[in-house]
Amino acid sequence: KLWIGTDGGMIHVYDRKKLSMEKIEVKLKSAKQHIVPFQFLELNKNVMLVGTSIGLLQYDQGGKIFSYYKPVENIINYKQVRQILREGENLYILYNGSISIHNLKTSTTKSFKNFGSPAIRNGTVIYVDNQKRLWLGVSNGLSLYDPSNESFQHFPFEITSSRPLGTYFMVL
Repeated sequence: KLWIGTDGGMIHVYDRKKLSMEKIEVKLKSAKQHIVPFQFLELNKNVMLVGTSIGLLQYDQGGKIFSYYKPVENIINYKQVRQILREGENLYILYNGSISIHNLKTSTTKSFKNFGSPAIRNGTVIYVDNQKRLWLGVSNGLSLYDPSNESFQHFPFEITSSRPLGTYFMVL
């Protein structure tokens, strides 16, 4: 199935086998504002994680109910979750320029806002390479996560007159 989010607060799920489309409104009883879905990640056959304009939600596909994803609810509520990535037992969650790494096995979460030295901020995209290293697109370059000391090494882009600092949009 193909999940498609719209800025109108809807998810459209296209079933390729049935050639049909299901429409799902993203809503929570506790949320009064409009909720925009940005990213989807199937956690298991019953739960779809949905990165939204108000945090990380889980969608119970059987009960057709949205709720906050409890393990990171206190960290990520009311923040725009732009990307969710799973590698092994780790969930990488990019929100408001920051990243949280949630271990599904131990249920521990580490959060980062600084991605190098001197202070590098504004994470825009996450990527895990074939060596299982976490890369983060950040202001003015790339940062590589070192789990041994829980820090990032920054690799800056070359700044030129045609590419001044802060003008990069990236896809990894």
